[in-house]
Amino acid sequence: NKFEKPNPPSFAMEMNGKEAPVGTDYENNRPSPDAPTAPEVNQWTTLMADGTNAAIHRPGKEMTIEEGMEILYNDLRDMSYYDNEQVEMYWDKIMPTICYLGTKNVAKIKNALRVAYRAHRGQMRKSGEPFVIHPVEVALLLSELKMDAETVMAGLLHDTVEDTDLTFTQVEAMFGKTVKAIVEGETKVSKLPKLAFNGYADEQAENLRQMFVAMTEDYRIIIVKLADRLHNMRTLRHMKPAKQQKISRETLDIFAPLAHRMGIWQFKSELEDTSFMYLYPKQYKDLNRKLRRHQTKFRETLDKSQEALRRTLESDP
Repeated sequence: NKFEKPNPPSFAMEMNGKEAPVGTDYENNRPSPDAPTAPEVNQWTTLMADGTNAAIHRPGKEMTIEEGMEILYNDLRDMSYYDNEQVEMYWDKIMPTICYLGTKNVAKIKNALRVAYRAHRGQMRKSGEPFVIHPVEVALLLSELKMDAETVMAGLLHDTVEDTDLTFTQVEAMFGKTVKAIVEGETKVSKLPKLAFNGYADEQAENLRQMFVAMTEDYRIIIVKLADRLHNMRTLRHMKPAKQQKISRETLDIFAPLAHRMGIWQFKSELEDTSFMYLYPKQYKDLNRKLRRHQTKFRETLDKSQEALRRTLESDP
């Protein structure tokens, strides 16, 4: 399975492109007692070791599986005709993109969509759109990467526990331990940027990136987080300028390099371009104008090259 966790030592060296930092115990996937004591590293270590309720500051949500399933099924039965119409509308967007997963998995993903819709019902984004549009778009981004069914379901459910009354008990009971683990991991790693502070240095951003990778049990968690960040960047225009700057700086320093290390080039490019647009608007406009000026010439050159390559391939016996 290509999504299984790689061997920690080789994964760390491959992702970071260098030897593991001094004091890192990759055998047990945790910092050794002699690890550096940079504040952002220590806080990240504590966060990933904490229970989920501590991580999201919402204690007291424990319940039995039976109680959780009864509440969940009652909520789903409470959906109106309009709600079901909305679910079908979103499903029409998702379904064509996940046919590669097979009929059984497609049915599970539709159930995840129903749960996500019901959990987020009534919540709105800054844009004024229904909140559920965000997890739907995250799921679409994940399906474009041909991720497995558990990852797509986790994309639909990634904000439910933190932002709604849904619990991890309910997620696990309905969708299994893997989906629950990815959602839980994404909930925790969402706290990563909050460990940084204004004006943090490059080496501190690198510490955060390294700890992000080293302490994430399943790197599908990182991919869900990157898809979440990419859609948020696409809708960043609805935020206040100060928030746009803060989020863009986090994205450029932390998430775009992670997308690069994961080899998700389409995410990396868009994250970088959008961040650059908000952080350096004048330079972005100047560069964009120059690119548009030369676009026709570049396109003609590319078309000629493609045609020459096509003729060569067709003439090859």
